[in-house]
Amino acid sequence: MGKVIWIKRGNRLTAIEPKTLQFIEGHRNKCILHFCPNENCNHEKIIQIQSTISFFEKVLFGYGFVRCHRNYLINQSLAKYFCKDNSNISLGKTAIPVAKRQRRAIMNIIKTMS
Repeated sequence: MGKVIWIKRGNRLTAIEPKTLQFIEGHRNKCILHFCPNENCNHEKIIQIQSTISFFEKVLFGYGFVRCHRNYLINQSLAKYFCKDNSNISLGKTAIPVAKRQRRAIMNIIKTMS
C-alpha cells in the first residue's frame, strides 16, 4: 500500500490510496468517491460520505488532483482527453464537465503534462 489518506465513514475510518481515486463528485455536504475500475482496492468502487469537495481539494492538493468544476475534482493523471469544445474531460468512459472559468487552467495543466 502506498501513501494513504483516511476518510470517516460513519463510525469508522477507511484508508484510501489517492492514486486509486478517479474523481470525486460533490453534492452539497456529500461526496461520492469514484475509484479506478482496474485498481485492486480493499473497498467498494464507489463510496458516498458526508464531506465537502473543498475538504478533498485541500487533502488531495499534493496528489495531482485538480478542481475542474464546482462539483468535480479529478485525478489529472487519469484524464484521457479534453473534448474539442473544451466543455468536458474524459476519464475512460466517464465525461466530467469543465467550468468555463476553469478551461484555461485545465488547458495549461494538459500542456505541461505533454
